[in-house]
Amino acid sequence: MRFGAEATGEFTAQLTSSVGDASAPDTLTRRLILVEKSAESEAVLEGQATTFTVRVTNPLGRTVSFELRESPQQGLGLEGEPVIDVTLAANESQSFEFAATPGRTGTLDNQASVFINQTPAGLPAGASLEVKPVLVPERTSLVTLPFSAQAEGGIAEAVEGTEGGTLLIRHRVPTDAVYEVGSSRLNGNPTPNPLARTVEEDGEAVTYLYWELPYMTEGTLSYILTHQEGLDALAEPALTLKFGKRELFLEGEVSFEEVREASEVIPTERNGLIREPFPGTVYRTTDAAKVVLESPIAEEVELLLNGVAVSDDALGKRVIDEQNGMQRLEYFGLPLEVGSTLIEATMGGARDEVEVFRAGNPTSLEIAPTMLEAD
Repeated sequence: MRFGAEATGEFTAQLTSSVGDASAPDTLTRRLILVEKSAESEAVLEGQATTFTVRVTNPLGRTVSFELRESPQQGLGLEGEPVIDVTLAANESQSFEFAATPGRTGTLDNQASVFINQTPAGLPAGASLEVKPVLVPERTSLVTLPFSAQAEGGIAEAVEGTEGGTLLIRHRVPTDAVYEVGSSRLNGNPTPNPLARTVEEDGEAVTYLYWELPYMTEGTLSYILTHQEGLDALAEPALTLKFGKRELFLEGEVSFEEVREASEVIPTERNGLIREPFPGTVYRTTDAAKVVLESPIAEEVELLLNGVAVSDDALGKRVIDEQNGMQRLEYFGLPLEVGSTLIEATMGGARDEVEVFRAGNPTSLEIAPTMLEAD
């Protein structure tokens, strides 16, 4: 009998023999094995264990054997054998549980079917599971380093008389903290990323950051650290003044020779909802920005510029990663005002922000010597 919905049809049975022929009308009913499927929870976190339950019922007045087949969507992490041989007595029902540990986010489907001799014997049943991302709390700390470079003696007179010289500030990054690329500010204004140098001290890898700044008698250097746990007490910064070939230790001891062993902080993509741009990016030749967001497919993300929601019309590209349940959203041509622009992205209870700058047209040019030499 072919597979189809439950139905009753008439047929005629015929008997042919040497003593004569006989026939009798009768009815035949096609019944389907009832398959029901449910999920223990409607929604779980990625990596959280859950259970699917399949209940099958034999509607016949006799024993029936069949195969129960599970068809989970990729990433659902269903455990156990996907095919089970089942035998049910007349009108018997039986339930089976399947454990699952989803390894990706999004809405994942799981379907159960029954077959007899490779022919479907019941309508398939499915259940969906909403898998949400595990949000790892990330803290950001603003590190503020006020400094005073009041040089004394002959160096002070030379430096103050020409406004030359260079300052070197070194600061140790706390353990398990990471420098936020583009977050450096000098007196509130963007300044280039520091150089970084990692050394081993007492069996522990320690990272130092180095900023070379033009000479000034005092100022404030700040930057942002990202971390998950609380920070220990910060180390004191070291400050050195260099004029010509001479170095003057003002706070602690750090030589410009150390900078030769340091390397650039090479920016890759940010962590968080906002992948591009980096904090502190300065746009000098354009008045528009590209913003890249990354989030789970099932989550709705809102993008704002200076508190104003960005229209979907600005979304130029959307890339779906079905395997990992993620989406990448690229916005183009977002207008920037001269000065600072705060880019914000929100997703449920999560929030991320980046401050960028658009430079205005120069109004004046000042040139100051950094070294004077005489024979």
